[in-house]
Amino acid sequence: MEHSTDRHANRHTTTPGAWTEVQPDQHIALVNNRGLRLAGRVDAMTEDRSTLWIQLDGGMGRQLVHHLDGFAVESSDSNASVKVDQQQ
Repeated sequence: MEHSTDRHANRHTTTPGAWTEVQPDQHIALVNNRGLRLAGRVDAMTEDRSTLWIQLDGGMGRQLVHHLDGFAVESSDSNASVKVDQQQ
């Protein structure tokens, strides 16, 4: 079995459709098409920005969200949402 000596060669690339507009420690709200809304502070993100942990408001714990889970970032400027790429 052959092993790659540089398994992290692409570790700083961004996954297409990932959470590119979100920054760690930013307060955000995520919404899905069923009306579920997750509001809180971005606690951590994977290096490729495909997955984030959100520390939910009101002491409701943390939630792990992948960019293909069907959520969009709710804009703080208006009622518009930034659509997240959903590959099926």
